[in-house]
Parts: sequence; structure tokens; C-alpha cells
Amino acid sequence: MVEFRDVSCVFGARKTLSAVNAALNPGETVAVIGKGGSGKTVLLNIASRIMRNFSGDVLIRHRPVQSYSRRDLYRAVTFLGMTPRNMEETVINFLLMARMPYKKLLNPFTEYDLQVVEENIDAFGLGPIRDEQLGTLSASAVQRVYCAFSFIRESYLLLMDNPTRDLDLESIVLLQKAMARYAFDGKRIVLFASNDLNFVAQTADRILVMEEGRIVLSGAYDIIEPEMVKKYFGVEVFISRNIFNGKPNIHYFPES
Repeated sequence: MVEFRDVSCVFGARKTLSAVNAALNPGETVAVIGKGGSGKTVLLNIASRIMRNFSGDVLIRHRPVQSYSRRDLYRAVTFLGMTPRNMEETVINFLLMARMPYKKLLNPFTEYDLQVVEENIDAFGLGPIRDEQLGTLSASAVQRVYCAFSFIRESYLLLMDNPTRDLDLESIVLLQKAMARYAFDGKRIVLFASNDLNFVAQTADRILVMEEGRIVLSGAYDIIEPEMVKKYFGVEVFISRNIFNGKPNIHYFPES
């Protein structure tokens, strides 16, 4: 389980989080949505320990996130965000680095390490570019590599900030399938922030709506209704239902 207990954060003169309480259960894929500046990314930064200046408690497997050593933290939490990488590194070498928290000093990567890497290379269609440098790839391909890296790490909590950024449609479908597999066995948790309400509706088991640093609404995909979108995003929408799974499809009205 992952718990946020009365988590508050002040950044400069602005309170970015205010008494946030939430519990995430193993096997869940949870989305955080809200306007820009509502606190989504700050919440993920605190859970990953990128931001340490906060009050309250964040517990991962009943342990405060501050108590984890760097190595143990990498096993517990992986954050797919805006972290810069060495763009001269090859795709395969970069992906292997995801397994470093499990590698014993002076020992080679295990057969299992290599298996996990290869499975995710296949899952994200990276075979044709496995030996290419990151800097030579398109933005969509680089984002797919970063996504694969995050899943290869196999952390207990996978954090993803706007994971569909730069992805083409095929890559978004691959990401959805990977997210579903990751939490399916009930041993891991996915928490992601996104501005893509359609992706959220089709992917998340539970949705947290944030406004001005607070969680103001929580529920399954059926909380995505025109009134909610209008209230918290200031946009009028029409919602239909996906004929395959009954989940919402959000349609934005063109300007008249």
C-alpha cells in the first residue's frame, strides 16, 4: 500500500499541496487529473522523494519514503518524468541500467535481468532501434524508450507524469497494455498524472481530481461527466460511451 497522510507543501510563497490524504492499493492503476497548477506533478515529486520539503507522511509499504536508502528507493519507486538522459547512450545500454538496483557489485546482469529487458523491448516495439543512440531517435521513440525503462525497473510504485507526451497513437496503445500488465498480478501500483482525459478514462481503475492542491473528487471512470469537466477544467464537453467497454469518450466542442 501507498499512503499520503495530510501531505502539504509550500513552494516559495504558494501552497502547492494542502492536507492531501489518499491510499493506493496493490493492483491499482490510479490517475491524477486537474488543471495546470493543481498539484499533480508536486504529488508525484513528493512520492518519488524528488521534493523533500513537505509536511505530513508518505508511506510506501508502511515505511516513510524518507527512510529508504537510495538503492532501496529505486526498487520501491520509479518515476517517469522529465529527467534528462545521456543522449549518446544506445537504447539497449540505457535499458539495462534500469536493472542496476538489483545488480550485485562486479557481477554480470542475471538471466532474469536480460529477460525483463527483452520482454519490454518487444512490448514497446524497440527491436529495430535497440543499438541506436537516444539522440538520433524521434521524440516519440525516445518517450517509448523511457516508458520501457520504467517498466523494466519493476518497482513497487510506478509514477508517471504525462506519460503520453510525444507518443504516437500506436505507442499509446502499447503503453496502455503495458500499464495493465504491470499491476495485473496485484503486486504493484501505478500512479500517473495526465492531461489526456480520454487516456485516463480508458486506463485508470481510479481517478483523483485535484484543485488548488487538494483532492476534491475520487472515483472510478464514471466520475468523468460533462458537469465535472466543466467545473474543474472550465471546458464544455460531450461524452459518449466506448462500445467495447462502456467507458467514457470525451468530445470537445469545436468553436462556433
